[in-house]
Amino acid sequence: RTGRLEVARLVDFVACDEPLAAPRIEPLSAEVLDRLRRKIKASTYGGSKGCHVEELFNKIDKDGSGELGYHDVKEALRRVFRVPPATIADEDVLSLCASLDKARSGMISL
Repeated sequence: RTGRLEVARLVDFVACDEPLAAPRIEPLSAEVLDRLRRKIKASTYGGSKGCHVEELFNKIDKDGSGELGYHDVKEALRRVFRVPPATIADEDVLSLCASLDKARSGMISL
């Protein structure tokens, strides 16, 4: 699960007329969710400069749509909240997004 697409799989995809099955996304473990919550809380509520998560996510929502996609969420976790891949891997960020996407639109509404 490197996130890379093999050329042979791409060729098979292009040659096939069948619709793609949705990837099965496993829910995050309670341990991963707990680590993530602690890391985000630690990065947002520190000291007298405490900041609210909603304010930070609004800053990430560059187009003002009120929605964030996978890459937006990953960028927010890595750059804003400083959550390293050791806390939550990139593929787990995808699982997190899927669990927060109640409308199944591929976006997370703020």
